Amino acid sequence: MEEIDHLSHKQHPLKLIENWDTVEGIDADVINCDGCQEPVSISLGEPAYGCIPCNYFWHKTCAQLPSTFTHHFHPFHALALTHTNLRTFWSCEVCNNKHLFKGFTYRCDPCDFDACIKCVVAAIADEAVAVALKEEASIKFKHEGHHPQHTLTLQLRSATFRCDACQTEEKDNLYHCDDCDFWIHKTCAHLPQLSI
Repeated sequence: MEEIDHLSHKQHPLKLIENWDTVEGIDADVINCDGCQEPVSISLGEPAYGCIPCNYFWHKTCAQLPSTFTHHFHPFHALALTHTNLRTFWSCEVCNNKHLFKGFTYRCDPCDFDACIKCVVAAIADEAVAVALKEEASIKFKHEGHHPQHTLTLQLRSATFRCDACQTEEKDNLYHCDDCDFWIHKTCAHLPQLSI
């Protein structure tokens, strides 16, 4: 069984639980993640890292978060994963959720800035999408329905335009021809057997 040493629980390693039927001593269908305080759905088999003797659990995604993170709402300093037991309550500066009092936060002490784990998870996912889009935009794409010598490039900003494939006008991500005034929705560009 996979184990991690997590900064939140120095007493014992946390073990990855993917099959809750094999775990003894858990009498509930749902337990709370000690990181984000959201439910871990045992009945749906949601994976989590846990310490059974201490009744201490983290969603798998929460447990794998970095110990520090620079959020675009607070680019001045890295935020550190911090336990909130020392304060009576705190508020997330990103989603404005107020009166949070348990679990963990990403915190900048000098600036008194907190971001809840859910907001950091969302920011990490957004960053991953942005990196994937940048990688896709660096690849020149030839489309079978367009001039064979022309290449298309993915534009990193969505825009309202009329697609030369489906003739609809809407806001979307698009490919633009590097050599002429040809525009095509990202989704239309990947449709099979499209002839324009």
